[in-house]
Amino acid sequence: MGKPGKAGMREALAPEEEPVRPPRPLRVTIIAVLFCLLGISAIWEVAEGLTRNFYNFNFAVCLLPVGIGLWKGKRSSLGWAKFWIYLSYLSAAVGMIMALAIGGGGDLTFTWGDTVLHGSEALLFVIPFALGLLGALVTVHWLLKSPTSEEFFEWRLLASLRVSMERPLGKSEAESREPI
Repeated sequence: MGKPGKAGMREALAPEEEPVRPPRPLRVTIIAVLFCLLGISAIWEVAEGLTRNFYNFNFAVCLLPVGIGLWKGKRSSLGWAKFWIYLSYLSAAVGMIMALAIGGGGDLTFTWGDTVLHGSEALLFVIPFALGLLGALVTVHWLLKSPTSEEFFEWRLLASLRVSMERPLGKSEAESREPI
């Protein structure tokens, strides 16, 4: 018996069944939609400012492509989502520390729509707001790190590894095809 050809080796290495894509978990769907809505809201805010001759770049516009990537199951978008969550943790902590430091002196002002709060009134609103934001961030982070979510994002990674392993290194697809 001779050595098997390249096609025979490829068949021997290839798994018998194609990997089955797990369905997108509801938690990933909700988080992806949330990221998309926050990104669209930021884009709207920037566009609205431009109509009033005011340039205000909002980094939250980057949340739209992250949300789209989460929807598609891209592992890189999962990393970016975690990056934005960690940055939000930091921002919430710094905001809370600043509110406590400034609020003690009575110079704290908090504006929400048409409502303007000063001093201790503002502090009584800012602290629960920051704690609620922190709770929401922890929940989103926990949901993205769950085994259900991880499995969804791992499938995409495993499928791309499988495709890259099927091609011989250093050859294009046309070069790797055997003549019939």
